[in-house]
Amino acid sequence: MHFSLREFEVAEECFRECLKLNPHSHALWNKLAATYANRMNLDKALQGYKIALSLYPQYTRAQVNIALALDNHNHYQRVLLLIYLVVCFIFY
Repeated sequence: MHFSLREFEVAEECFRECLKLNPHSHALWNKLAATYANRMNLDKALQGYKIALSLYPQYTRAQVNIALALDNHNHYQRVLLLIYLVVCFIFY
């Protein structure tokens, strides 16, 4: 709810508390990472997305969110590399 309302500081606290109860939830890690991305904290966002992907490597939403976060921070070469790696993974 707080995330939808763009109350990212409160959303971050809620997702952290939820992760204490369920630290292996790829969806929660993705949501926390998206919260960091919306707060313009790219490093923490990428770290959260990587944890989500370590828990569920085929989690497309986290893969796309990494690309969006990098794109929003003008890291275009990293976006292209990520897209290439995802496409190679899909067709391999």
